[in-house]
Amino acid sequence: MFILSKKLKILKDKLKIWNKDCFGNVHNHVISAEQKLHQIQIQIQHNGHTEALLNEEKLASAQYEDALNRQEVYWKEKARVNWHLEGDRNTKYFHRIAKIKSSTKFINSLQDGKPKASYLQPIADKIKLKLSAWKASLLSIAGRVQLVRSVIQSMLTYSISLYSWPASLLNIEKCVRNFIWSGDIDKRKLVTTSWKKICRPLSQGGLNLRSLSKLNKATNLKLCWNLFNSQTSWAILLRDRVFRKGKTIRHHIFSSIWSSIKDELAVIMENTIWLLGNGEEINFWNDNWCGAPLADQFNIPFQTSHLLSSTVSDYILNGQWNIPPQLSQAFDNLTSIVHQVIIPMDQSQDKLLWKHTDSGDLELKEAYQFKMQQYQDLQCLNLVLQFTSMEDIWKLCDLNWSPQCKVTLTAAIINLLNTIWLVRNQARYNNAVISWKSAISMIIVDTSLTGNNTSKLSSNAIKDFIFLKMFRITIHHPKVPVIKEIYWQPPLLNWIKCNIDGASCGNPGNASCGGIFRNHEADFIYGFAEPLGVASSVFAELCGAMRAIEIAYQKNWRSLWLESDSTIVVSTFNNPSKPVSWALRNRWKNVLFMISQMNCIVTHIFREGNQVADLMANHGKCVKKRKVVSFSVIAQKITKSEEERVSDHESTLLEQTHNKKLATTFIEDPEVKKTIKLETNEETT
Repeated sequence: MFILSKKLKILKDKLKIWNKDCFGNVHNHVISAEQKLHQIQIQIQHNGHTEALLNEEKLASAQYEDALNRQEVYWKEKARVNWHLEGDRNTKYFHRIAKIKSSTKFINSLQDGKPKASYLQPIADKIKLKLSAWKASLLSIAGRVQLVRSVIQSMLTYSISLYSWPASLLNIEKCVRNFIWSGDIDKRKLVTTSWKKICRPLSQGGLNLRSLSKLNKATNLKLCWNLFNSQTSWAILLRDRVFRKGKTIRHHIFSSIWSSIKDELAVIMENTIWLLGNGEEINFWNDNWCGAPLADQFNIPFQTSHLLSSTVSDYILNGQWNIPPQLSQAFDNLTSIVHQVIIPMDQSQDKLLWKHTDSGDLELKEAYQFKMQQYQDLQCLNLVLQFTSMEDIWKLCDLNWSPQCKVTLTAAIINLLNTIWLVRNQARYNNAVISWKSAISMIIVDTSLTGNNTSKLSSNAIKDFIFLKMFRITIHHPKVPVIKEIYWQPPLLNWIKCNIDGASCGNPGNASCGGIFRNHEADFIYGFAEPLGVASSVFAELCGAMRAIEIAYQKNWRSLWLESDSTIVVSTFNNPSKPVSWALRNRWKNVLFMISQMNCIVTHIFREGNQVADLMANHGKCVKKRKVVSFSVIAQKITKSEEERVSDHESTLLEQTHNKKLATTFIEDPEVKKTIKLETNEETT
């Protein structure tokens, strides 16, 4: 045993010598590798990008990364020393670790009411510790922004979505701001951009960071929304505690959630609308279910309106509106306002919807955008500046360039301005001078990355060839054009075909929809045009399709072929479970019920084969009042004088002469090569 002990001591001394010769001091290796990499980067800044320096930089970066990995392994082994020393001899070490872990997870008391700052302070301390532990000096500002966006803000998401943080804890935003600008949470740095601008989205000139104060308010709004719509146990329990006959309580209760969200109730009421189901949960006078509360539209005093308790279901009989004559006489527009709301055929529960989203649901992202002050998106690629103030540079993009050259030229201008700003800041704040050769190399490299990654095509002009090769960009040659034959097909026997279209001057803008019905002999049967007010193009297309199905259902045309030039409309009918905009939700459900009683197919056609429907939709924008203009055949034969009249207006496919409520219309149908005489009727919607 004595001999073994002596041999182990000799081995220990030799292992120390071997460790020192092979590995040396791990920390000194890290420092020397960092200094070497820094010196090479300084040479690149002064002398420009050369292949030799780039290779040296790549090798030095690999050595520096290897040294950091060794240091990390060293600290891991150092942390396991206690286990090696005490693990096999006794269990005191493990008992101590177990006690520490259990003490942090032990719940010793439950607190009522709004959480105090001391309860959430450990989370704030953990964030500060995380920020101070990062080696920010080795990261660029873009890297620090990405760390904050992906790590720090995600650490806050869970706790801040449950509790409203006190204002004293939100000062950790100062630490985040100092970390981004200077790399040190305790070091302030002179900046030229306010923090509010930094927290804007990228499209509005910010860095897409979340303001903690705005996020705190957004999570309170989201919690208040969940209180009304969620069916989880906490929401049901809290609703039973704070709501009395549809109104909130006035007295105080001990609740960590209610104390935070009660201030958002007014915001919820002002920005929501009820989707009519069976009408049993909607107050007919005081709730917003037809655009605005009826009590506000008719200026009913609050002393009277808060006593009105009738629901919407009290005014529905057999799926139709049943407004008493006394109310219709007392309020002139009551009947017209109520009839604008569609009653669903299959009655379901009433639902509260958020007005500012198409789905009607409020997510945390929409709540944060609602709380943030909205600015106009920066359309930097469409800016036009004069050359005396650098504006003529942007006019170069408007010349006769190919798409690939236009993208490359725009990227070159942006990279030029960015490099000038970078060189100026390096010289002013870091006392580092970047040579003009290095700056030009940076512009060429960044522009080449954009030009090679774009999918735009170039032309065969020598000007484009010289320009793209100057930035070392691969030319994307234009594709051979594909010619498609487009023609309109009549439906089968006993089928009716309807071509529909929607139009919108702007998106959104003044919108309308229209359609034309034809039989298997391609003869005109019926047509319609309807103004929709201010709406998007998708909204108009979908309204046209639903109007066509409603007309076919009313006229008992059970075999319908619906054709549209909108792929979105076709995909919507092919996937009926996909939710549509909440403004069309009830009407969409009724249309699906009608389709279930019909033989209906929906297909796509290119706009060249849908010209008459497009003409009908554009005609709907000319109708001033909210009316549906319908067309029906009154003559199959056209006299000679009428044919001459049509030929005089060949440039216009539709010519209408109004005579009060009846008008004679001549349509030259380019899809079936026929001319039709129509009668126009106006029906108020």
